[in-house]
Amino acid sequence: MSYSAETSFLARVTALLKLLGPGVLMATAAVGGSHLVASTQAGAKFGWQLALLILVVNLLKYPFFRAGVSYTISTKQTLQQGYLEMGKRYLAIALCLNTIASVVNAAALLLFAASYCRTLFHLI
Repeated sequence: MSYSAETSFLARVTALLKLLGPGVLMATAAVGGSHLVASTQAGAKFGWQLALLILVVNLLKYPFFRAGVSYTISTKQTLQQGYLEMGKRYLAIALCLNTIASVVNAAALLLFAASYCRTLFHLI
């Protein structure tokens, strides 16, 4: 039984997409709007000088993302439920930090969109 090249290619792409699923979700959780703006500005200003620092920061940040995923999988609870079990103070701190991060993220996306539109439409 022979398979056509198209079927074989389609099977390979499907298998690749299945493998990428969790990794893509983790990557989208790790990259926010502020990262897009800060990374492009830092790259334009400093070039490769910050590459080692970026690598170290991401290596230090990864265990916290991994711990959150491991906690939710092993306990079948959300992180908010876990913070609430620790006490209302921890839940309030997490809420405040997430609120600050979301405002900063929205501001960075707005700045990025404004600079993109300015470049795209050749405004002042």
